[in-house]
Amino acid sequence: MKRFFGSYGIAFLLGIFGGLLKKNGMEAGLYILFLISFISVVYLEVKTEKTVLRKIGAFLVAATFSSLIYFFIAMKVGSLSLSTPEVSCSGVTEKELVEKLVIPSAKDSLMVQLLNEIDPSNGMAYLYIKKAVAKMGIEADYSKITDYNATADTVNKEFSHYKFSLKDIRTTAKDKELHKVTCEAIAHVQMENYTADYDIEYNAQLGDDKKHVYLKLTKIN
Repeated sequence: MKRFFGSYGIAFLLGIFGGLLKKNGMEAGLYILFLISFISVVYLEVKTEKTVLRKIGAFLVAATFSSLIYFFIAMKVGSLSLSTPEVSCSGVTEKELVEKLVIPSAKDSLMVQLLNEIDPSNGMAYLYIKKAVAKMGIEADYSKITDYNATADTVNKEFSHYKFSLKDIRTTAKDKELHKVTCEAIAHVQMENYTADYDIEYNAQLGDDKKHVYLKLTKIN
């Protein structure tokens, strides 16, 4: 009995470490530990058997139970959360979500700027059409805006290799019960030939599944 728990205890302990590796995204380590566990348990269970038949039987039992124990423990540990994750104004996920919301506005701002340099009425016409498309779902027609296509190409080129960063991040409110934070920051966009800074406000909230973060951009200037 001691030998049984001793050998299968290896699968149990290595399963815990394998689960921790899985939890941290190190899938290769999970399977490397499985091989170590498998070989160790099978060796300990088979080596003391005297006859070939008993060795074969011990091998089959050890192979089956060591695998079941290891992966059961590893999967359980890998899915555990020791503490509820929290949202943050400066978290990596939050920054990525802010970027996805800011960049379209930044493109529109540069578009208006460049169109107005051609004709002061162009920018207003562009924004009017954008608003009509969003509100009524009509098809956008920018054909009457002077040099629209050339300007759009310029904007796309400027944003083809842009760099985005958040500066001066501040947490202005935090609701621990709702897992929600309210934030202010400066969004900095470095384009090919232009740079832009936007004062932004946003809030981030952890979903009920405690896995996904939802972010809303409430202000951009």
